[in-house]
This record gives sequence, structure tokens and C-alpha cells, in this order.
Amino acid sequence: MRLTCEHLKISHAVEAVQHIVVTKSTLPIIGNILLEASHEKLKISANNLEMGMEVSVPAKVEDPGSVLIPAKTLASMVQRLPAGEIQIQEKARGVVEFRFRKAKMELRGLPPDEFPALPRLKEQRTLELDANVFGRMVEETIFSASTSEEKHVLSGVLIEVAKGTITLVATDGYRLARREVEITKKASFEGGFIVPGRAFLELLRVLDDDGGNIKLVCGDEQVAFQYKDAYIITRQIHGQFPDYRQVIPKEGNLSLTIQRKDFLESVERAAVIAQGGSNVIRLEWIGGQFHIRASVPEVGAVDEVIDAKSQGAKESQIAFNARLVLEALKVIDVDNVVLELSGSLSPGLLRPENDNGYVYVVMPIRTAEAVPA
Repeated sequence: MRLTCEHLKISHAVEAVQHIVVTKSTLPIIGNILLEASHEKLKISANNLEMGMEVSVPAKVEDPGSVLIPAKTLASMVQRLPAGEIQIQEKARGVVEFRFRKAKMELRGLPPDEFPALPRLKEQRTLELDANVFGRMVEETIFSASTSEEKHVLSGVLIEVAKGTITLVATDGYRLARREVEITKKASFEGGFIVPGRAFLELLRVLDDDGGNIKLVCGDEQVAFQYKDAYIITRQIHGQFPDYRQVIPKEGNLSLTIQRKDFLESVERAAVIAQGGSNVIRLEWIGGQFHIRASVPEVGAVDEVIDAKSQGAKESQIAFNARLVLEALKVIDVDNVVLELSGSLSPGLLRPENDNGYVYVVMPIRTAEAVPA
């Protein structure tokens, strides 16, 4: 194997795939990154058997070939190389030389024979989406997925493809985020499946500001995403996802329209007090004023009033975990949000004004209750 490529491109590719690598495994070979040179490109890939990623970069390939290099060593070395062209050559079996400027460095590699190849799905069930739109959908939902290994199904994001729409839903049992958008290009299938949240986090890493399309390919056990020169494939999560339609409140008895920036900043200030206790904030609509309150005897108290336009009930109060409110307000990127309430023991609903495609449902907290901060 002998090739030349730009440092910046190979550095970005290695940075992307190294997050897939599992170093502590009963199968040590998956702790490596595969370099494959052919057809004027260098393919850089990793595979942890649950998820795999491949990124291709342009290269001047003089001699095709492939080699495995320990992921940690390769990533640490590549990020420290200077800008400019990098020459990569396998000098002997398992010995790879990197030349840059007036220097050279050798790394010990492994034969690639036993490295698990990334599966390629038959493109029978496919869907193409605008990358910016889909990336935004992921950002608006992924934060609501569970990070607990015990909640296996809830650690994923539900994708539902229906006639003319695609919907993403995530929940951890305390809150739920749902985003629905219209499909501009016809899908070749309909149905629902659960994608591990981690796969979406890796997809977000490779998206850029240049747009383009993402191709989604759905198999029986796996799902793949193709974006430009990046390919990600992951196992689907099998199990019963909660019936989210039953969780979303139909209509609250109080609707408040609030400037998002004011709401966010007020909750951030209240959270400074709340995090000294059980991280609880209280929202109250009383006397035509919207109060954000927090009180922890050992820390202090805050009572802030911000502008809000109301429809419905004259009074209402509810308590939420501050973190769950903040995380939603940070991803709802609009001027005004609508908060719908139905009493202190019913879920609250937060959505962008004039946009019913996105809803965020958060469970209330009883006075002495709190979820982990």
C-alpha cells in the first residue's frame, strides 16, 4: 500500500470513525481502524459489531492495499501531524510508514484479514432526505432519549415513515420529543423502527453546513445512513416503543405564549438555585403574571416574572425538573414558544409557536419529587 493524501482530510476521517471503536472487548481486533487504499481514495473504517462507520477521502494511490492500525495510536498520531500532504506506505507486512515534511514515523499494524467487514444493505427500502432538515430533526429529539443501559428500547429514537411524512420520537420516561416533517422525495417503504441514539450522535458528527442529501436504507435487522463520503450502519433496537400518541396531551386548559429567549434565561437563573436541592422549578400563572420560581433553604430563592400571553384558565401552577425544561428550550430555535398546562399533576406541553410538527412533553414533579439532575 502506498498513497498520498491531505492531512486535514485524513484527520477528520479518523476523528469521525474512532468514536465507533471499542477498546475493551473480548475481540481485540475491533479496537483497530482499517485503512484501505484503492481507486484514488483512502477508506477509513471502524466496526464494533453493533455499529460501523466508513469515511472515504481523496488520495493519490500508487499501490492499493489495506492495513489495520490500533485506533488510539492512529488517532493520537494523526491529530499531531502538521498541515500538508501525508505519504502513507506499508514498508513491510504490518509496518506502516507516515512521511511528512522532512520526517517519517512508523506504526505497527495488523493484517486486515479477520477484521469484520461493514455490511452493505440491499437498497430496496430507501428514503432520501435533506441533510440539514434531518440533522435538525435529530437535534430536536435525541436529547430526550434515555442514556441508561437498563432502558434499552428508550435509548433509541423511533423513526416512522408514513405516506408523505417522516417522524422522529425519543423519550426517557420523564419527557418526550417528537418532530414530524413532510417528505419531498417519495419513500420506497412505510413503517417504523428504532435506531440507537448513539448512531444518531455519530451521524451528527459527520454532517456539515454544505447540505446535500442523506440516504437512509432500512433492512430487517440494520439501518444505514449514507452522507457524501460517510457511511454508517447500525443494528436496530427491537422491542416495543411506548405509544407516544397516548402520552401527548390533546389540549391544555391554559396556553401561554412566551418569548423563548426570556423563558430560557429566566429558567437558567432559577436553575442556579434549584440545582442546590432537587433541581425543581415552579411555574405559576396567577394574577395575569407568569412566575418562574425556585427555592432551596440552604441556597436561596428566586421569583421572576416574564411576559406571557394567555388563553384559558386564570390560574395554574406546576413543578418541573429544571434540566428537562432547559434542554428543550435550547433546541427549539424560534422566537416564541407555547406552553400548554392542564394542572399540577398533568404533563406539560412545549412547542414552537405556529409549528405543530414539533412537540415536547415533560412530566410534572410533585412537591417532594425530583428526577436526577
